Amino acid sequence: MEEDGSWSIQNDLGYFIHLKQGYLVSYSSELIECTEAERPPDLSLRWDRLLEGIMGVAYAGHSELEPNPAAVKAPLAERLTPPENQELGSVLIGEQFYCKVHYLAARADEKAQWIPSDPDLNRQTLFLKGTFIEPGRENPQSFEIISALGNGVVSPLYPQGRHGETEATFVLESAGSGATVAIERDLPSLFDQLDFSFMSDEQLARQTLKNLVNEARIEIVRD
Repeated sequence: MEEDGSWSIQNDLGYFIHLKQGYLVSYSSELIECTEAERPPDLSLRWDRLLEGIMGVAYAGHSELEPNPAAVKAPLAERLTPPENQELGSVLIGEQFYCKVHYLAARADEKAQWIPSDPDLNRQTLFLKGTFIEPGRENPQSFEIISALGNGVVSPLYPQGRHGETEATFVLESAGSGATVAIERDLPSLFDQLDFSFMSDEQLARQTLKNLVNEARIEIVRD
């Protein structure tokens, strides 16, 4: 990490990359309710099931009629140079069982927070600027990736420190307690599979967004 916040890495294809300026727009994060089959057996849920039988049920994140109370939709421009901790937002939720979390990176809108004056991120999702050196070469070349594409991921719930461990997934019961959805970037993989000499600008943007979203560690920190 340099004093100006820029940083360098060599990707899996042998390119040496120096990132001078980078932003990603994190658009939303939301917990997704368990389906009936996913809920733990509990006699206290009989009343819920009775109401579902009479009225039907709309699961969080899938209803066009009711907003998800466990969704934080407050887009912000996340700095990648230097990377720093930022808070997307918070909500108060009632008693419920949650089995998954959905995270979305998408283009900034008029409500987006912490939008820089330079570069212009209006209606953009990703901005990366720096230099790369091809394998076997010595002279750096400039690159700039800017894109309005989006990418999202739905993940099971993992406790802190156990992302990706299937046996560690759990159901979150929100009654009487709180939780934080922590999204941690895997910056060493940011430029994986980026072939600057042969890929188009759109291909570079798609792969970078895939790396930033799909390789992120999403964990639930209980309060």
